[in-house]
Amino acid sequence: MGWGRGSRRCSKWRRVDLYVHEPHQVTIETLEHTLADAFESLRETIKSDQGVVISLDDAAVQGVADVADSALAHALLGLARAMAIEGREAGWHVTVLSSSADTPEAERLRWLRQLSEPGTVNGSFVRLGGSHLGTVPA
Repeated sequence: MGWGRGSRRCSKWRRVDLYVHEPHQVTIETLEHTLADAFESLRETIKSDQGVVISLDDAAVQGVADVADSALAHALLGLARAMAIEGREAGWHVTVLSSSADTPEAERLRWLRQLSEPGTVNGSFVRLGGSHLGTVPA
């Protein structure tokens, strides 16, 4: 997930010309806490006039990952869309990037940087990769 700055005990942060937030393994038991942490991080980032890009695993978006990972992905997707709509007049910039595990890290980071720039898409969901949303794996 890409957003915010700071540190929380349930998450790992690293600097890559933008702040990237990568929560630890989420479970059904930790889902509520992880979502609350995400909301606080997003809110802090938006208050500092920075663009937000949430990076999701494509398998979770498709619903073929672990149940908790899929639930987190869809909750974050909904949160991003709601924040983009609510903050449109205030100039909030929130978008979502989904990529598969085989997407090269450099490519994913290039997209994260590009989507975080002011004036790019807002409130959108961008998918990298060639898989089709909604297909059930064999």
